[in-house]
This record gives sequence, structure tokens and C-alpha cells, in this order.
Amino acid sequence: MSSSNENPIQNGSVPSSRADRLDAIVKMLEEKRSQSDKPMFVVAIDGRCGSGKTTLASLLVDRLDDCSILHMDDFFLRPEDRTPERLKTPGANVDYERILDEVLLPLQKKEETIYCPFSCRTMTLQSARALKRPRILLLEGTYSASAHLLPFVDFLLFLTCSKEEQKERLLKREGAEKYANFEAKWIPLEENYFENGLDTNAIDQIVDTSF
Repeated sequence: MSSSNENPIQNGSVPSSRADRLDAIVKMLEEKRSQSDKPMFVVAIDGRCGSGKTTLASLLVDRLDDCSILHMDDFFLRPEDRTPERLKTPGANVDYERILDEVLLPLQKKEETIYCPFSCRTMTLQSARALKRPRILLLEGTYSASAHLLPFVDFLLFLTCSKEEQKERLLKREGAEKYANFEAKWIPLEENYFENGLDTNAIDQIVDTSF
């Protein structure tokens, strides 16, 4: 990971068209993967809501050899765990314990694991899924590089976009009523994490998707 003292969230991007940008990211990740002797190379795709993290992960999984996605949405905190004390900690509003215990730690020792995704629609855990250890694992979503997960991350991509672009995308994706909840709750939680919970010196590449 980068050891630069500059804040990559504010300084630097992949300055190219969308197609060229994807090609550059694929090449960069394949080069980094080839330099690692780990059985599984973990790429965190962190960043702001509406910046295109899920879209990028979906494109990468089709371009990278033996690659799987683990969505942070599948590890949102269960309602009973969402205590005020827990939510005060930047980045702790995801179930990092389950990510570690059900996925990252087991796949260090064996070739397959079982995890139960959380459904934000039903607010319950769903049926168990099997995950074979891939050559590259994409941890997709905000908080994927939070303090408890960062030691397992080999490469950190941070996606961002302008506030205007973020609002436009979220309104289109969520609608006005749900966007109000993002504006009042989720975006402030994210920004607090970026400012107080994310080690920006660990970011390897920032990608500004505003254009």
C-alpha cells in the first residue's frame, strides 16, 4: 500500500475516459496481483455512495481472472447490534466481525467458506452461501477498508465523485424520498468515516468518476 503523506482523496485520480480508466485499473490490479505470492489477493473498493463502486466491481469481475465479489451491503449490522455506542465509531456500522470470522480468516486457511448475507429489505440473515477462495477477492462497498479490515487488504481503491454528481445519481437510483434518508443519515456517516476512520495514507489509487 501507499506510504505517501499526501491525502489521495484530495490529490490524484485516474485521468482517462471510462473505457480507458477501466483498462488502466485492470492492468494495475493484474500487475499488483502478479507481484504477490498470496493465494488470495484482496482489493478493497471503498468510497462515496453513488461513486460507482458496485458498477466497477461488476466490470472488474468480468475482466480479472478468477475474481469474486464480496459486497459490504451483505454485512450491514443487524438491528439488534446498531447501538448508539457502536455507531459512534467511524466505520463500525458494518458487521466486520462476521466478515472476518465467516470469510477473510477462513479463506486464509482453506479453499472454501460459508457466509450468510444480510438482507436490508427483510433486515434478517439469508440462507448460507458458499464462497471458493478466488485468486482476487473484491471487497466492494463503503467501509471495506475500515480499521478492522484494512490489515487484510492488499490494494485499496477509493472512488469519489462531486457532491452534485452524487446527488444526481442517488436521486435517480433511490428516488427523492429515499435520497432524503441518504442526505440526513448515510452520507454524514460516510463522511465521518472518511475523515476520522479511514487511513487515507493506505489508499493506493483514487478514481474520480465525476466525469
